Amino acid sequence: MAACLLTNSGQSGSLYRAVFTEVFGSLAGLRMPACPQPAAEDAGDPEAPDLGRLAGRYERASRRLDVSVREGGLHVILTPTGELATLIDSQPMELSLYPADASGLNFVCRTHGDQPWNPLSFGWLADGIPYLFLGGRITPRVE
Repeated sequence: MAACLLTNSGQSGSLYRAVFTEVFGSLAGLRMPACPQPAAEDAGDPEAPDLGRLAGRYERASRRLDVSVREGGLHVILTPTGELATLIDSQPMELSLYPADASGLNFVCRTHGDQPWNPLSFGWLADGIPYLFLGGRITPRVE
C-alpha cells in the first residue's frame, strides 16, 4: 500500500498526519509513527554539544537560513529569496531549534505552537561541506 500527498504549503504537516492516519489506519490497520518531539531536558549535561559549529548561513534556490547561537540554543532566520521572494510577499521567519536527541545534530522546530514539530538535522556532505536538512531538502552552508 502506498499513499502520496502532493502539497506545497508550510502548514501541510497537520494535513499529512490527519489524512495518512485515517488512510493507513482504516485501510491497512497501521498506526502512524509518533510525531517528532523535543528531547527531555537534561540539566547540567557535561557533554553538551558545541552548537557554534553549526552556526552560519545555509542557502539554496529560494531559501536562505541563517543559523545562530542565542541564549544557549540554536535559532534560524528563514528568508525567502530569488523568484520565490518576488512571488510571495513573505517576511523572514524566526525559528527556535530544540534538541531531538543527545547527538547535537538532530533538532525539531515549528512555525506555530499548534503545528506539529518538524525535524531538522545537520550533517556533512562527502566533500566536507556542512548542510542542514529540513522539509525534505538539503541546504549547504555557504558561510
